[in-house]
Amino acid sequence: MDHIVTHEQTKPNNTRQLLNKTFQKVAAAVLITAITAFAGNYAFAGVFAKFSRSISGAIIFMVLMFALISQVQKSIQSRQAKRGTKLFYGLAGLNGLFLSYIFSYFSLGTIGASFLVTSGLFLALARFGLTTEKDLISWQKGLFITLIGVIVLSLFSLFIGTTVVSLMINIAILVLFSLYTIFDTNQLVRRYERISHSDIEGVSSLFALTLYMDFINIYLSILQLLGNND
Repeated sequence: MDHIVTHEQTKPNNTRQLLNKTFQKVAAAVLITAITAFAGNYAFAGVFAKFSRSISGAIIFMVLMFALISQVQKSIQSRQAKRGTKLFYGLAGLNGLFLSYIFSYFSLGTIGASFLVTSGLFLALARFGLTTEKDLISWQKGLFITLIGVIVLSLFSLFIGTTVVSLMINIAILVLFSLYTIFDTNQLVRRYERISHSDIEGVSSLFALTLYMDFINIYLSILQLLGNND
């Protein structure tokens, strides 16, 4: 009987540790991105701005990002969780350098206000995803189809970049990744209710990566919407 009680007490503790570690890593990654973005702008003012806003620069960045994401996933799947975590933080740093262009296009006030709005929205969405009693796995297919549509629309906007199209894309990205934040946090607790202590490091890095990308996409869409007058 004592053994059963001990097991039941361990399960919620592991879940709580998983949640704490996941959001700690998300916060650390966002901080790394902010620091490297500021440092990149300070040390190479204008260089990253031109690179980031060019089609060739965007393609190179996307290739590097997908390569790092793939390496993070492979490391964790091969039980090299610490290596996966280090690569995740490296990805956050690389993303910060790429995003240093925002200092050339938006005021510090807009950048700061967008961050505060994003942080509040992200935490509210995450809380909803964690506390809702429903399993939102049924959202997965619809979210993926919508993501493909947004990507296609974004590529289309490279050739026909009107203000209306840009506004539609930013609103679509904001809504999509807001829903993804709810879905990802929901699946974090729904799929890993019985996680073992040894798996916490790897699983927390995988979900931290996903939630970090949700946060960044929400932030950039809000930045674009608030920064139209900059």
